[in-house]
Amino acid sequence: MPVRVGPDGRAVTVEGTEQLKKIISLGLSDKDSCNPFQDEGIGKRFVFALPDERTVADVSARVRAVFTRLSAQGRARLVAGYPKFEIDHVLQDLVVDIRFIDLEATKEAELAVRFGLGAAGELMRRG
Repeated sequence: MPVRVGPDGRAVTVEGTEQLKKIISLGLSDKDSCNPFQDEGIGKRFVFALPDERTVADVSARVRAVFTRLSAQGRARLVAGYPKFEIDHVLQDLVVDIRFIDLEATKEAELAVRFGLGAAGELMRRG
């Protein structure tokens, strides 16, 4: 059962779209895990990669792979035309905008992820 810390400091269960965003975030994380059998994450090379066409193509492929798995499980489907990419020229980060349909809640949700030195793999949640 997935849990998180609630506003009062107690453990609360995480469900629905919030949990789905955590699963997507894990699939796009930097693979910094002590579990050698966990094949999730996009790898640390994107932290140091330039936000160029190759990086966009590699990240796009990983996002689509995560959603192929989630779609097969009946959990989420990527919205047509996504992911979308922007470059933060100040930090030299690649900002990935992901919109998806939570198939269990039948609602659209959004998640933005930053890749690059300025972001150091930090996630921004929206929606």
